[in-house]
Amino acid sequence: MLGLSLLEKLGQYVSEIVEHSARERCWGVTPILSPGSVNGWQLSEQPLLCSLLPLHQIEVELTDMGMLKPSKSLCFLVGTGPGLKESKIGTPCKACRKKNSCTMNSHL
Repeated sequence: MLGLSLLEKLGQYVSEIVEHSARERCWGVTPILSPGSVNGWQLSEQPLLCSLLPLHQIEVELTDMGMLKPSKSLCFLVGTGPGLKESKIGTPCKACRKKNSCTMNSHL
């Protein structure tokens, strides 16, 4: 539980940095996305996202199943740009194709 709590705090901290940076440029942000988090971006595509990162330098590995090791690792993508309206990074549910039929979207 401690590891998950720390991971959540790290995600919040990084989100605040991205939001601040976008705000300084008068840009907006997209929802936070990662492979396997939304319908349409499969976990099997995690190697593509991870190919942009120096995993060996931070001692994180990618398993054959597309999972990160150690398991308490965080890998996500957030877009920023002048054409985006949101100032806060939102849940991946906002970008999911199944958001209107998902049983977990009651928090939107």
